[in-house]
Amino acid sequence: MTSFQRMVLVAAALFMITAHVADAEVECGCFRNGRCAGLPEHGVGPDGRLCCHLRFLAYGCRDSSTGAVVVPCTSC
Repeated sequence: MTSFQRMVLVAAALFMITAHVADAEVECGCFRNGRCAGLPEHGVGPDGRLCCHLRFLAYGCRDSSTGAVVVPCTSC
């Protein structure tokens, strides 16, 4: 494999990783209990700290495409 082919391969891999990360969206939910038990009562988009301003007791955030926890249950 020539150095040019390696460069093209690395560029393609970086593009694919960047495209996947750009598709991910963080969704945060507000909870009245401090344990984030059950379903969130209110969604606030990517900034869970808004839950504290809305007087909820806790918030947690997930990646909307994979469901992975991005911000674990955080008390206000």
